[in-house]
Amino acid sequence: MIELRDLSKKFDDLYVLKSVNWKFQESAISVILGPSGSGKTTLIRMMDLLEEPSSGSIYLDGVEVGASEAEKLEIRRKMALVPQRPVLFNDTVYNNISYPLRIRGETSRIVAEKVSWALELVGLKDYNLRKAWTLSGGEIQRVAIARALIIDPEVLFLDEPTNNLDVNAKSKMEDLILTVPKNIGSTVIMATHDIAQCQKLANDIIAIVSNQLVSVDGPEQAFYVFGSGT
Repeated sequence: MIELRDLSKKFDDLYVLKSVNWKFQESAISVILGPSGSGKTTLIRMMDLLEEPSSGSIYLDGVEVGASEAEKLEIRRKMALVPQRPVLFNDTVYNNISYPLRIRGETSRIVAEKVSWALELVGLKDYNLRKAWTLSGGEIQRVAIARALIIDPEVLFLDEPTNNLDVNAKSKMEDLILTVPKNIGSTVIMATHDIAQCQKLANDIIAIVSNQLVSVDGPEQAFYVFGSGT
């Protein structure tokens, strides 16, 4: 579904990624592994078309993403990104989750049905009227994922989705992520620095090493590549 060809990104004269070539598995969970500052977030933002590469191309379903803003907008409507620190409106959970559908002009009936489905999926069935500021960190992450999934994205990008969560909230979030390809059919591309998390979630582990993407066979090899620094 997503292919990178000779993709590079540099800031001033410093390369974060250089001449990267990669094909991501469709309807699977691909985990991008690397320590802080390795370029995980930059890579995800480029694939989500929020950040321009310095050179190279991104292909979606075999078609190169062009420079037209209208074309990029159309492609981005098929994707969803949950950043490391998602921001919710100072409003109800219902209005936060329903926002993407409302701005697309969906009917109130469809919106209500989809919000109910999304809340059930993320385990927040009775949270419709809860205010965003009353939620815990784990609940905020789940609301953000529900808001992303409500548009049935072809690709869901997750940037360190369990960072700063307690053990219980982290476990619930991981269980939720595992259901996404099966329940929705979305391709999940996720950034993390947690090697143990890869073992639980990943169909495909990709490490960022020396500005390149490297396939990793499993957690043992990841520990060999990174040591205990991730």
